[in-house]
Amino acid sequence: MAQIFCRFNDRHKNFKSITVLNHYYPNYNIKLAQTKKFSEEFFVKYNPYLKKYLNCQQLQPSNITEILGHLLQIEDAHTMQPYCSLRLNGIKAKKSGKKRLEFEMKKKPNINIDDVLSFKTDEVVFVPRQSTAFAQSGIKFPIDLLTVHGHENVNTDDELRRHVRVLETVKKNTVYVKKITKKCPDFDLKKSYDIIFRPNRFNFRVQHRALELLDILSCGYVFPPANLTKVIGTTDDSLEIINKQICGNPEQIQAVKRIVAGANPYAPYIVVGPPGTGKTTTIVEAILQLYISMPSCRILITAGSNSACDTVALKICELFQSNPRLIEISRQRIKLDEKGKAEPPKDMLRLFSSSWVEKTGYKNINPLIEKNANFENGKVVSPAVNVLMQYQILVATLCTMGRLRTGILGHWPFTHVFIDEAAATTEAEALVAITSINTTKCRVIMSGDTKQLGPVVMSRVAGELGLKNSLMKRLLERECYAVKEDGTYDRTLQTRLLRNYRSHPEILRLFNHLYYKDELIAEVKMDTLKYWDELQILPNKKFPIIFEAVYGRLGQSKSSQSSYNQAEVNKVIWLVHKLQKHADLNQIGIISPYRLQCAKIKEILNIRKLKGIEVGTAELFQGREKAIIIVSFVKSFSHLGFVTDPQRLNVILSRAQSLLILVGNPETLKSNGDFEYLIGECKRMETFHKIN
Repeated sequence: MAQIFCRFNDRHKNFKSITVLNHYYPNYNIKLAQTKKFSEEFFVKYNPYLKKYLNCQQLQPSNITEILGHLLQIEDAHTMQPYCSLRLNGIKAKKSGKKRLEFEMKKKPNINIDDVLSFKTDEVVFVPRQSTAFAQSGIKFPIDLLTVHGHENVNTDDELRRHVRVLETVKKNTVYVKKITKKCPDFDLKKSYDIIFRPNRFNFRVQHRALELLDILSCGYVFPPANLTKVIGTTDDSLEIINKQICGNPEQIQAVKRIVAGANPYAPYIVVGPPGTGKTTTIVEAILQLYISMPSCRILITAGSNSACDTVALKICELFQSNPRLIEISRQRIKLDEKGKAEPPKDMLRLFSSSWVEKTGYKNINPLIEKNANFENGKVVSPAVNVLMQYQILVATLCTMGRLRTGILGHWPFTHVFIDEAAATTEAEALVAITSINTTKCRVIMSGDTKQLGPVVMSRVAGELGLKNSLMKRLLERECYAVKEDGTYDRTLQTRLLRNYRSHPEILRLFNHLYYKDELIAEVKMDTLKYWDELQILPNKKFPIIFEAVYGRLGQSKSSQSSYNQAEVNKVIWLVHKLQKHADLNQIGIISPYRLQCAKIKEILNIRKLKGIEVGTAELFQGREKAIIIVSFVKSFSHLGFVTDPQRLNVILSRAQSLLILVGNPETLKSNGDFEYLIGECKRMETFHKIN
């Protein structure tokens, strides 16, 4: 279960299994505090470190391991809690085809299992009645039921043996699980079993292990002092830039030159990239310049999400395929095997986890990425560490790197680690990468934007206590990263990109004023933007932002905490029909803060066969762009809640290139200052539409 079982094949040799991690379950005091809803008075009683931390909420070298470890346990306990309510008793499973089992599951009141379960990764435990009776007396807290039990490791034919399978999916009231693998033998389907659903906790485990490693290492690298030692030396002015589009951008050029010449070795180098300013273009250029100038370099590119990894990997793949200079260098570096035959290029490997590919689908991976990934005959293979280090550029998520870190002793021999979307990862997640390398020999480059969406934290308590803060955010608040009143800063530690190449100047002006102190510069080429001159709903062609006033009623699902607004759904569909005459549907993106609203919009789009439109929350669209963005804010005559979150609203406003349409109740939204400004601008520019 917790191991990677590696296969041999012709392309990737020397495979091996990887050592099992500790489980790092929440401790007794965390579980006890959870029963008291983590009341501050009760919680600090058992945690002196947290009591001191609450007075200032500042991480220090002396408390970082203890504090982040406790916050991770709170988040972990919060995540496990809903699974306790899904327990089933006296269930008989049956075969479903050759590779699956199925069993019936009655709906649980007030629980939407789609909000709890994670298909392809969560586990289903079949517990014999004898094992249940044997273990019941030792259960003190509900989440104790979800821990790995000793009866999972007994002999196959033992009547106490618990059988663990991976959850495939749930359709209506039927649960489907994987049936048999060589390492998971079949069991007696004639017997009844109690069923336990439990989450895959691997990401928590690798973060806890990173904190342990940080406790051993010096914390000075992630707590740089104000008088940080300056870097000696100058940047290389003779670089031959690959992407000529950045040549006119002084901030991008400065970042590339500094990274190649050598960033400050005593703290991470940070590229601050507001929306549309070419953050990904900048780091890709820096990575390829390192590849060219340092044949012995070993570069890790990592991020919290697979989508962020794919964005960087695809740009690199495209340039390796199209740029003559890179093609020639790659050809020169090809090695011969023992028989004198040329081996496949080892320029870049996009490393996927098998669970993620199985969950999302192999066919959804870009073909160009697939050619440079750990696939063989359409299946994921897992190269050993010595094989991975033959590649100059390795791209993998932080969780995957944490898994691989288990298989080696000492540090990964990387020369450079790039952590992309670093503002959207928790500090403990970022430490998975940083504690895997020797920071005296490896440069760490972080990129992102702290004014866009931060880390996803499910526990309100853990989030408010600081788990939702990123390492990038904390570093930028330290004195050595400070920006002076005249706008200058230490360029050996960071670069702040300013030039926006995505959005119409008027669209940029909105989020620039609200969130960036009007510092961003519009550089978009107006002739590249799409225009819809015949669009009747846009009376002011110079101001491509519309506010559609809709006074709908808020609706909620009985089995979910999410919300919807049917009147706004209808308005969004009406807008799509209006736009359909002038724009391709794949140019349109629809954003709503609420998943239920997204689901209802998707349903009607499918019924009306309006295909090609992407619909999702702000989290889906972060790092993305569309020519047209329609936003449904949902909330009407109610508290606004997280709709007013400035990071979320910043993402929403900054996705559109040419046309931005906002749909909502102005009377409700204007109670927030940011919305009041947006509505006021649309009224001033005569693009505020109100139904009479």
